[in-house]
Amino acid sequence: LQALSLFIDQLDSEAYVMRMAMVEVIGVLIYFLMTQEDRSENVKAQTKSLFAALEERCYDVNSFVRSKTLHVFCDLAK
Repeated sequence: LQALSLFIDQLDSEAYVMRMAMVEVIGVLIYFLMTQEDRSENVKAQTKSLFAALEERCYDVNSFVRSKTLHVFCDLAK
């Protein structure tokens, strides 16, 4: 997850397709962290910060990104 900091800047990219891809990546990372046996405080903090980043995308200017974000939230709820 340390390498994520290199990619997280892409959430503010001009290209909505890149923002959509980053939303998908964040969803996969959240799923990965939630399925781990290790539930340390560090993992919980990382999961919480990823959820916050995902929640920010609900207010994106592009409707495709907002739609992808809701789709990722629905997939995580399953």
